[in-house]
Amino acid sequence: MEVRPVQLEDSAEWLRMRRSLWDDSLEQHEAEIRTFFASPREEQEVFVYDRGQQNLGGFLELNIRTYSEGCSSDRVAYIEGWYVDADLRRQGVGSLLINAAENWARFLNLTEI
Repeated sequence: MEVRPVQLEDSAEWLRMRRSLWDDSLEQHEAEIRTFFASPREEQEVFVYDRGQQNLGGFLELNIRTYSEGCSSDRVAYIEGWYVDADLRRQGVGSLLINAAENWARFLNLTEI
């Protein structure tokens, strides 16, 4: 079990979790996932908690924004979505996803999330 960047073969599991978090249509989620994989990752990333055997248990979606309320820099790592399956909550999975986001931001020399 590990936290890692999302891969194309994770699409079905990522879709399942996105639908649990947001009420958007299936088509909208599918389109956003396709767009993510078709776009460069310099300004965005998705981390997943991999349970093994092609099962995921959580995700965290990040983008770089030019503004976020309460932030002073013009490049901010912004958490767009953060989800952990119910059976894994309160076991540290969310913290592992946040740690991955912080490391990603540091790697890009961003100072605020």
